[in-house]
Amino acid sequence: MQQTPPSSLTGLEYVLISIVTVLAGGIGSLLTWLVNRRKVKPEITVIEASAEKVRAEARRLDSDTIGAAYARLDELWEIAENQRIQIRQLGMDSDKKTIEVELLEDELKWLKGVINAADIKLSDYDYLRRKK
Repeated sequence: MQQTPPSSLTGLEYVLISIVTVLAGGIGSLLTWLVNRRKVKPEITVIEASAEKVRAEARRLDSDTIGAAYARLDELWEIAENQRIQIRQLGMDSDKKTIEVELLEDELKWLKGVINAADIKLSDYDYLRRKK
């Protein structure tokens, strides 16, 4: 003889238990609503007040953040402008040095030409070099 375990339910029992559970949940929700319905308006007022406070704080933080961002942008713009001025100055200095080097190279070529034309041997004048 085989016995069915007590935990197994027939289809009808399962349906009845499901209906009772749904009805109990609905009745529980209704009772909860009835108990809490008088709290709703004051709670809504408190929630709205705290929400407005949070919105005001967010607006203040937003304006503070935007103000700080604009101040930082102005500072960075000034730094960038100073760097552009320095770059321009360094470029002009570099161009000036390049011209000086070219002039000195031309003068050196001319002096070498004069020395060669005069048939002077520089090795004869090594003693004139400074020794360290």
